[in-house]
Amino acid sequence: MPVIMHQTEYFNVSLGYRHDTAGASPYGYTVKLAKRRPLEKIVNLSRLAGKSKSAAWFVSHCTTTNSRREDLVVKMKKYISVDIYGNCLNGMNCPRGAKCEDMLDDDYHFYLAFENSVCTDYITEKVWNQGYGRDIVPIVLKRSIVANRLPPNSYLAVDDFETLQELAERMSYLMKNKSAYSEMFHWRRDYATIYLNGEQHDILERPWGFCQLCRIAWEKPKTQRLISDFKEWWDGSCEVDGATVSKIISKDRCT
Repeated sequence: MPVIMHQTEYFNVSLGYRHDTAGASPYGYTVKLAKRRPLEKIVNLSRLAGKSKSAAWFVSHCTTTNSRREDLVVKMKKYISVDIYGNCLNGMNCPRGAKCEDMLDDDYHFYLAFENSVCTDYITEKVWNQGYGRDIVPIVLKRSIVANRLPPNSYLAVDDFETLQELAERMSYLMKNKSAYSEMFHWRRDYATIYLNGEQHDILERPWGFCQLCRIAWEKPKTQRLISDFKEWWDGSCEVDGATVSKIISKDRCT
């Protein structure tokens, strides 16, 4: 593979999470609805008002990640409560599946949907599944990665804040101000999110992934899709050394 990576004009199609590929295969996508829906029919406002806990994080990969997300969570816990579920960072036990995730609906205001790498177009499945599949507000690492893919005013982005203290203060404000918190679910009137887990209707799955490779294979006339320098295209798409997290942690005054 290293030999191929250094060759130029070798690949003519790719399948992956990036949206500039002919066979784009993300974990999910957002659609604009043709007709606005009444908020009270799609959001349980009494459930939102009854939440009492701050943030939850489900994590199973304990090794140091490229994004340095584990370092960020350790620092966050100095300013605001974060309950960790899994085998990492002395996390609590919680059985996999719906029973565990029901807590996100009933108890927690925020879900930490932190990617293990910060890369062009890469949005973790946890955004689409736990983040938008539940009555909770996801927190992502970098706004520019998700801004054109996620519903507006539906999430918090770590890099919107100068310091972790400012992020924690915003979270605390939304927890205390239930009206402002509920506004972060108003997007559901005009948008819907689709989690591509292989269990959706064919119409929702077809625009993505392997279905696109099938379309390309039968395409006539063939469209030229040459990637001139694959190594540059691929290696240059991800942050190095957890740049986003390193920047905000460097401003942390709480040791």
